[in-house]
Parts: sequence; structure tokens; C-alpha cells
Amino acid sequence: MKNRTRLFWPPLCLVLAALLAGCASLAGKIGGLLDGSARAEKILRRYRSEAGGIEFREVEHAGRREAAVLLDKVPTVKLRASPPDSRGFFSLESLEFLAGSLSGWHQFSLALSGQGEFLLRGENASFRLTGPVEAFDITGGKIRLEERRLRGDEALSSLRSRHERIRALGDWMKSQSGVPLAASEDRKYFEKYWKPLLLPEIVRGKLRPQAFKSRDGPWLRAEYVSWNAGYTAAFFPEDLAEYRNSGALLRDWEETVEWIYLEYAWDRIFQVLQEEGINLKLYQDFRIP
Repeated sequence: MKNRTRLFWPPLCLVLAALLAGCASLAGKIGGLLDGSARAEKILRRYRSEAGGIEFREVEHAGRREAAVLLDKVPTVKLRASPPDSRGFFSLESLEFLAGSLSGWHQFSLALSGQGEFLLRGENASFRLTGPVEAFDITGGKIRLEERRLRGDEALSSLRSRHERIRALGDWMKSQSGVPLAASEDRKYFEKYWKPLLLPEIVRGKLRPQAFKSRDGPWLRAEYVSWNAGYTAAFFPEDLAEYRNSGALLRDWEETVEWIYLEYAWDRIFQVLQEEGINLKLYQDFRIP
């Protein structure tokens, strides 16, 4: 394993993606440049929510018409769906994820099942999901970690293994009592709240929880960090203890914290999309008259 402190200079677009993750449109363009999808997708019409934050697109992608939903608060995600039928009903098909870090980037497509409606009224529209959304398995993706580029079956195997770990971590995190709602609504607050609890060894001493300070070992060395196994045993369930003590949690956090946030905030994201009265207005029409 290479030393974690080794300098790696990522492409400029990755740096921009990290710095500008809060801007959905620009982050989406950068993500498209990374995986080539920007060249494969033609936007026909864009609708934006009146209060901002949600965008519904009619697009041509991979030779077919589709709908796409983008969220300003989760700019790493694009929901793909069938085009609305004559009654305005559509079906969710997949979630596309792309996020960069200083060590590279992860991109994948996750199969979804769910229904929604998009009702037009002139240049205005209303949008909502009409029921629960079910996630299945990752169907494909790509990875870059420093000099390594993974594609095909190799990338799919790695992505699915990481998905299992992150899903187990997210389920446990969501089960904890007293967690502020803001942790699932704001990406920066999420990291501020959870990083000292999950990885107290790598934050400043004053940020560490009292439960960590009151337990002094035993200490286990992994990923160039000494882990307080006493804290792990007291705070984490048994099935996640090795995940933390081995340094695998640290790797997932450093390389894919946006993915961990997506899993953690999943229920809240789709709860918002199921609310009544998401009003949209035609923002851009790219169709040729």
C-alpha cells in the first residue's frame, strides 16, 4: 500500500469539482466531462423549481428520449427516468452518481424502481414522486484512484463491495438517536457532525467525543493510523468494528465521503421529492422550432 502522504496532483477538473460541489449545474458539467456523458446527452428542455433546488430535464441520451432530475443539494446525483406519458406519468430507472476527491473519482449507475408525475400547464409544471423508491444493485461504473483506472468487471466488483460497506454503515448511522436533522440536509454539516464520531483519531483533540477520550486502547495500527479499539468496541456494533479498526472506513471516507452522505441522506432526499406542490417553470428550451 502506498504511503497516504504521497503527493498526487489530480486533474484540474477534479479540483474544481471538489471546490464547487455546491453548484449543481457546474458540478454536473464537470462530472459529464469526466465520464463522457456530456457529449452523449442532448438537453431538450429544462424546468427549474420556483424556489430553486430541483431541476427536471427532457433529454436525448444514448439514442433515446429520457427525463432527468437534478438536485442542487446533491450535485453528485442525477436521476434518470422514462419520458412522461400523455398523462404525465413516468418511471424512475436509475441513479447516476459521480464525485471526485483528491485521490480520484467514482462513477456508477444504480438501478431504481419508482413512479412519478410531471404535469404541464403551459410553461409551468408540477413534479413529484408518487410512491416509494426502491434501489437495487449497481449495474456499471468506473473508478480512478491515483494512477489506477478501473473499468468493466473490475470496477463493478469494487463498486459493489464498497456499496455493501457504505450501506451497512449508513443503516447504522441512521439508527442512532439524537442525530440532528441538519446532518441529512446539509452535506457540510453532515461531515462536521459525523467525522469526529466515526474517525476521532484524525480530527483535532478538542473535537473528539468524550467516549473516545475516556477509553485508552488497545490500539491497532492500520492505514498509517493508530486506532483506539476500545472506542470502537464501545461505539460501533460488532459487524462494523473490523471495518473501522482495519482502516477501511477511513479509505471510504477519504475517497467517497459524498457516497456515504448519499446513503445517509437517502430517505430525506426522496421524502422531499414526494412532497406535494413542487412547482417548476420552463427555464430553457433547446428544441429547434
